Amino acid sequence: MKARLTPAALEDIAGIYDALAAYGDGFAARIEDAVFDALDVFSRFPQFGVPTDEEDVHRWPMGEFRYTIFYRINRKMVVIEVLRIIDSKRLRSLRRTPQ
Repeated sequence: MKARLTPAALEDIAGIYDALAAYGDGFAARIEDAVFDALDVFSRFPQFGVPTDEEDVHRWPMGEFRYTIFYRINRKMVVIEVLRIIDSKRLRSLRRTPQ
């Protein structure tokens, strides 16, 4: 399966990068790299994350960082859609994808 970022996920990455670049470009770049590494994992192992209450939506907490990636397995299009990348402290529920 291929993995792709939705517009909302791209905005999340840009926001994360902008917020963390103040602490140094290196740290922000490491998180960005970790997101793209996760895409590789999801494309090979779609069921890797924890299922949510939403059909075909999984979440994956980024162990080294405080972010959670929400993604949908779109079997019809044979693609993994990364829906959101959210600071775990901002999550109200781990069972639903944040809007």
